[in-house]
Amino acid sequence: MRILVHFGQAKTGTTALQHTFGKHRRDLAGRGILYPRLPKVPHNHGLLAIGFKAAETLHPNFLRMFGGDAEAMRAGGEQAWDAVRQQVEQERPELLVLSAEEYFSQLNAEAAERLRSRLEGLGAARADIATCVYLRDPASQLLSLIAQNAVSMMPLSNQLRLHAKGRLAALEATFPAAPTVCAYDRARLAGGDIVQDFVTRFLPEIADLTLTAPQRKNVSLSGEGTAIVLWYRDRLLTERRPDTIHQVRRIRQFLARIEVADGISRKARLRPEVHDAIIRGSEELIWLRDTHGLTYTGIDYATIDGKAPKLPAPTPATIDRFLDLDLDLRDHLLARLVQDLLPEMPAAGIGPRADLDDDSDDAVDAA
Repeated sequence: MRILVHFGQAKTGTTALQHTFGKHRRDLAGRGILYPRLPKVPHNHGLLAIGFKAAETLHPNFLRMFGGDAEAMRAGGEQAWDAVRQQVEQERPELLVLSAEEYFSQLNAEAAERLRSRLEGLGAARADIATCVYLRDPASQLLSLIAQNAVSMMPLSNQLRLHAKGRLAALEATFPAAPTVCAYDRARLAGGDIVQDFVTRFLPEIADLTLTAPQRKNVSLSGEGTAIVLWYRDRLLTERRPDTIHQVRRIRQFLARIEVADGISRKARLRPEVHDAIIRGSEELIWLRDTHGLTYTGIDYATIDGKAPKLPAPTPATIDRFLDLDLDLRDHLLARLVQDLLPEMPAAGIGPRADLDDDSDDAVDAA
């Protein structure tokens, strides 16, 4: 049996890939490929990380998933590995595919070694274990994380570097074959799609299968819409609770629908000077190019000098210093929100444009 482990960096289409493979689990099994189903979260294999990563490096959601009980969490991790082992024994696949974002987060040599031991315990020879990683450039990664953090009501990401070098080194030192490192760059993905690219690169034997992703519930939101969501949550929703998260998501969905209905959809963008400052400081991009042949569209590698960008921490109050905003478009969206949605919501009371700008006049200036 061969094993392919997908280390999914956040915001690289990992969830879409996982849901697609989960949806087509039977089709894959018909071709000798096992995409195992785990308890609690059947579409990905993050629970397996409990069995090889140190507790302090795990995402807090894992502990919350088990009611804050560390022993129950560890037992849940063992149950997940047992579930994979049972499915391997039952199906006798030619290839086992595992995928999780949690694998790559804070990965170190010790965790990689424990993972290798776990995988060999499933019956795979060390030489039959392959690893792959998709990486986004740090500027687009920050932009995508800001959009995600806005809706999840988590603190805005201040991650200006990839931090991939040490994690890739851990994989290279642990497995016989170096990890296959791919650029999450829609201009470079096969068909501009993560699923098609993954199949083309790693599963060409199923290229004739029609793999359709589950229908997306959300559409993209502009930078202007994201700024409104951030302002609303910062002013009116001070606690991260299920009801406040629901309100934020409802506002996001409303704004996204208005952008489509009014024909004003606009892709969120970083301010050019912010984008360029992040790229200039990313020496890791040169290392990825020279070591793994990994390049991204639209990046001028000659400008990279490794100097850390002088940027404030992203917050709702400083978001105008990061996002390239059209204030007229923001006003239009805000007016529709005030008129059509907020009267129905318990946390109504959002102010006009002057109020929205009160705390952010300085933030409109260039970074």
